[in-house]
Amino acid sequence: MIDYQNLVKIVENARFEFYEELTYDGINFLLFPGEHTEKEKEDGIPPIFYNISSIADWDIYFSTNVVPEDFKQAVLLHEIVEITIFSKFRLDSSLTYQESLEKAHNLAIKYDQRYARETLSEERFREYLLLREKLMDFSF
Repeated sequence: MIDYQNLVKIVENARFEFYEELTYDGINFLLFPGEHTEKEKEDGIPPIFYNISSIADWDIYFSTNVVPEDFKQAVLLHEIVEITIFSKFRLDSSLTYQESLEKAHNLAIKYDQRYARETLSEERFREYLLLREKLMDFSF
C-alpha cells in the first residue's frame, strides 16, 4: 500500500518552502511551512494539519517553529502517509469519516516511527516520540 522507499526520497528532497509541490502515489500536495502563532494556539489550530486544496489535492500546513529541523522529514512523512491512506479509506463506504481518519493515522504512525528510528539517534528518537504526543494533544 505504501511505497516506503519512494516516500523517503520525496520527504528527504523536500525543501520546506512555501507553496512547495510534492506528489506521492498520484496525490498532489502543496506544502505551507510557517510559524505557529500564539493566536492560532489560542484558537485551537494545530501546528500541523492538512485540508483539501483548491489547487492541488491536499494542502499541508507545517509549523516550522514547533518541529525541530531533524524531525521535519518524519513529520512530513507521517502527514503524507496519513492523507494517502485516508483518501483510499474514504473510497470504502463501510468506514465513517472518523474511522477512516483514525485508521490512517495509526498506520502513518508505523511509517513515521520507522523513518525516525532509521534516521535519528536513540535519544532523539525518544524526543521525537514525545513531540508526536504533543502534536496529538496540541500541547505547546
